[in-house]
Amino acid sequence: MPADIRTCVTGLVAAALVAALVVSSPAEPTAREAVARARALERSGRPDEARTYLSELTASDDRLAEEASVLLELARLTADVDTLTTLLDAALDAARRPEEIAAAHMMRGDLLFARGRYTAAAEEYARADRSAPAFRPGAAEFRRAESLLAARDGSAALDAFTTIAEAPGTLEEIRPRAELGAARALLELGRHEEAARSFEKVAAEYPDGDVRLLALSGAAEARAQIGDHAAATELLSSLVEEYPGTFHATLALERLSRPAPPDTASADTTSPSNESR
Repeated sequence: MPADIRTCVTGLVAAALVAALVVSSPAEPTAREAVARARALERSGRPDEARTYLSELTASDDRLAEEASVLLELARLTADVDTLTTLLDAALDAARRPEEIAAAHMMRGDLLFARGRYTAAAEEYARADRSAPAFRPGAAEFRRAESLLAARDGSAALDAFTTIAEAPGTLEEIRPRAELGAARALLELGRHEEAARSFEKVAAEYPDGDVRLLALSGAAEARAQIGDHAAATELLSSLVEEYPGTFHATLALERLSRPAPPDTASADTTSPSNESR
């Protein structure tokens, strides 16, 4: 058989095997098998079929209707809020493993956050962290801190972000964002000089990726709040130069196009102490 035909036949056989794995399933699948098939359907661009598959399974099989992993997977694929709430309640009732309990509380927190109920979301994330503190260390607490900041509780958010940033077990992907969050909390509290220094420290420590971008933007905002418009302009110019074409660069260019007010960061020469000299 010619090599090109052999290659074509091999490709067709492989594609058929993959399709068979996606389409076929055991008559009475285990929870693991059901979740695996749903994910295969989703990966193949058929999320609606994945949702329908799990919905029909849980409706017809009492055993799977009480499996937290199946209920959580179905919840992840569900767009209807009422159905999602019901599924998460059922998953929490069925969950036995700490990571399943944590996952259900995380999803509850995400739903509450999306609905603008930030304080309630923070409580759900705290429950997730207590349920399985070793599951993705820092992830639930980070979402809690984000919720506290969204609720305008700057003091509690600052404490939470600082704890995450300093904890030795925090995932390295979360740590720089926790440091950014602490700087944002300082900005929320009106501690602009501290916020500026914190943002600038993060920008220097993490020179690559969007962490530096966000730190430069935050530092520029904090410097502008202080009245140090020259420093703010320099930071915005660096952002535009380093991250051209990004959304933040567009915002920075818009800010740079405005006439800069005079700097007010220097000492007030009209203060009584200066007048007496």
